[in-house]
Amino acid sequence: MRQPSTAEQYGTLQDIDMTEKNGHHPQSVATDQAQWQHYDHARQSLQAGQADQALASVNEALSIDPNFSPALELAGVLACQQQDFETGISHFKTLTSAEPESAPAWFNLGNALASSGDEAAAIEPLRKAVELKPDYYKPAVILAQALYATGEHSEAIDQLEHVIHHDPDNVMALNTLSTLLARLENFEAAIPHIQHAASLQPRVTELQANLGMIQLRAGNIMPAQEAFLTALSINHRDIESRFGLGAIARLKTHHGEAADHFRKVIKWAPNHLSAMHNLIECLRESGSAQEADQYLTQARQQWPDDDRLARL
Repeated sequence: MRQPSTAEQYGTLQDIDMTEKNGHHPQSVATDQAQWQHYDHARQSLQAGQADQALASVNEALSIDPNFSPALELAGVLACQQQDFETGISHFKTLTSAEPESAPAWFNLGNALASSGDEAAAIEPLRKAVELKPDYYKPAVILAQALYATGEHSEAIDQLEHVIHHDPDNVMALNTLSTLLARLENFEAAIPHIQHAASLQPRVTELQANLGMIQLRAGNIMPAQEAFLTALSINHRDIESRFGLGAIARLKTHHGEAADHFRKVIKWAPNHLSAMHNLIECLRESGSAQEADQYLTQARQQWPDDDRLARL
């Protein structure tokens, strides 16, 4: 079951509160006009999908004034999109110092820390964002993820239930809550939330795949298969759904069908170790020992320290 990717968390200008939402405007800020020209060019480049050009322009703006808040925010977002969390975090820390009452600034700092793997450090800035703007629900969802990762399961679920109470159709909160509940094996509570999320956005592959995986873990084979097939009708190369169908076929002892699914997973995601495990085992169960040994040799070279491969 997936967590939102960095691109999803930062991905569009609508997802991050830029200058208009922070109360800035070129005509209301006494700063050099060149800064705004570079900054506007950076935004236009980002909207056009030209990340490198956007980064160059925003760095030009920061070379004029390293504390220019709109450019700091955009530079931080661009850095995190490129997985350069150290730079992104640095920009967001500077921004929170300059604008300590800005909920988006604290959210972006906490989000960057969480995305870098430092969930414990992310909690404080995310709490600050929620405190400053309680109806700004995205920080609450990321905070719940960070709390869960640090073992605070009850508080994480409380955060998400609070969001859903006030915003029952918040897809991000519904999807995240269902994932966390499923990890705790509370499938009875998890399934209605992911079903609701998938009904709100039925053409989102991730939601259908997550619905399928939760149903599968709950032992509900037919609903799981239906959700996986729906996901693949949207994106035929969805890895999680293809893997799920392979798992279902294997449960039904349809070894040839299962192997076909796992082969596709490995073709599209060569580092998918679990698919490799399942493929080798399926091939052996179906009597294709020679092909199984070929994959096993390949896998042991790719993952020399994997205990399960060593036992096969």
